[in-house]
Amino acid sequence: LIPFILILGTIVPPIIGVVLAEYYVLHKRGSDQKLAKDAVNWRWGAIIAWLVGTGFGFLYTNEWETPYPIVFTVVTAFVLHLIFGSLIKQPVKVPGWDAPE
Repeated sequence: LIPFILILGTIVPPIIGVVLAEYYVLHKRGSDQKLAKDAVNWRWGAIIAWLVGTGFGFLYTNEWETPYPIVFTVVTAFVLHLIFGSLIKQPVKVPGWDAPE
């Protein structure tokens, strides 16, 4: 049970950093219609930031033994998504998914 909780504690926090960067910085709290239309698109910068943030989360937890690995993981994913989100501007449309009207 403990290893499962440690894995969840490493995988979930980078999602928080990506969502905070997307919502508050990159898209400046867009309207609900805009957010609904963007929900059908893949943002590769966000996925890359989450994966790299998760990798750093494992390093912060196991190898480097930092005092607050969750905080470092959220900040790492936040900064990476700001970088990747500004470099990769064009989202990829998911085939078969339609935006709500």
